[in-house]
Order: sequence, then structure tokens, then C-alpha cells
Amino acid sequence: MKVVFFHASPKKEGKIGQIIQEMQSEAEKSKIETQLLFLSDLTIQECTSCGKCIENKKCVFRDDIKQIEEAILHSDVLVFATPTHWGNISSVLLKVFERLVGFVIRQNGNKPPIAFHAKGKKAVLITACSTPRPLNWIFNQSRSAISRMNEFCRYSGIKVIKKIVLPGTRRLSDIPNKIKEQSRKILRSVI
Repeated sequence: MKVVFFHASPKKEGKIGQIIQEMQSEAEKSKIETQLLFLSDLTIQECTSCGKCIENKKCVFRDDIKQIEEAILHSDVLVFATPTHWGNISSVLLKVFERLVGFVIRQNGNKPPIAFHAKGKKAVLITACSTPRPLNWIFNQSRSAISRMNEFCRYSGIKVIKKIVLPGTRRLSDIPNKIKEQSRKILRSVI
């Protein structure tokens, strides 16, 4: 089994990074292979909406998106971890999702698209938000970020198995023990 972490926060050691570290630690104990992609370190060009990815089944710009495609192909579980930025996923994760369109779906005329390379994979969705609970959900902050990742997974044929939402991060120096335990349990549940 292989788990790939898509770390989409600009802060390597922030709350998102801390949650990923908990999951990676549990993976090591369980002898699960992991790969961490810190998306801000990769060269990912903006999508130009040229539509060529639909014809070519992959983006025409062959920058570090190749590394992401390979990681998806050779994984069992994908962990998409992003801070909530104004009710959305981070810009780098959005850019990755846009660039993967032709790789993960096939157009199907006027019908919903057909899932392709990521079909059958499992996913864990993680977001952290400075807005405290319950306002993070009421004001559509964390909920919106989770929704964006859900949409990508749904069309790509990826089954979302768990979600972690950490609100109120501005007041936290460390992630709560409850979130740490939830992070570890998630990996144990997919073994």
C-alpha cells in the first residue's frame, strides 16, 4: 500500500504539516509506503484553458505535473491537505486540480465525464482554517474548501473515505490531541 500526501500549504511546518506528520508517523509504524509532495516547491504552470488536455489525456505543459501524475498512478490513497483561504482551497492545489483535468477524466458528450487514471483510488481530505468553530462551517469557510476537494474526487472517481477539519488555528500553538488521534486512526483504517 502507498499513501501520497499532497501538502498544499505554503507553510511546511504549519497546522497542515503537523497533521501530515502525524499520519506519516503512523504509516511508518505500520510499514506503509508514503510519498510527500510539498506542492509549493514544485513548478506548476497556470492552466491556460487551451483544452488540449482533453484531447491529449494530459496537460501539454510537462513541468512538475508529471511528478503528480506519477504519484497518482502509483498510489492507493491520496491525502489532499490544504489550508482554507477565504473559503477556498489554496491556490497551488487549485492549480494542480486544473492541470489534472485531462489526466483524471474523459469527456462524455453531454453526459457527466468518465473517471480515468484516478478511478478507484481512496482519498482523505484535510483542511485547517483560522475561523473558529462553528463559524468556520456557518460562514462557508471550511465547508467550501472540503466541497472543492470533494468535487475533484467525485468527478475523478476517487472515493473520499475520511475528512479532517481543524478550525480556529489562529489560537492554536499545536494541533489538538483529538485531531492527532483522528489522523493516526485514519491511516490505521485504510490498512
